[in-house]
Amino acid sequence: AGTTMQTLQRSLDRIQTDGYAALKTPDQNHCAVGVPVIVNGGVFAVLGVSFYPSAMSLKQAADTFGPPLKDAATRMSKELQ
Repeated sequence: AGTTMQTLQRSLDRIQTDGYAALKTPDQNHCAVGVPVIVNGGVFAVLGVSFYPSAMSLKQAADTFGPPLKDAATRMSKELQ
């Protein structure tokens, strides 16, 4: 089952609302939380943390790493403008 445009748009809307992306790979053996570093209105870089799902749940990782990653990305964006 591929990704439909509606599924993609819902995912992008959620990422924009949350300020970060959190995902598991299709094989479920790897997870990541990432945030964009925005410079001049575009994505310049991405900051992220990857981990094994046996270490913590995706929600725990998003709650733990999402806010500090967003803060770091915001500071980097300001410095790079």
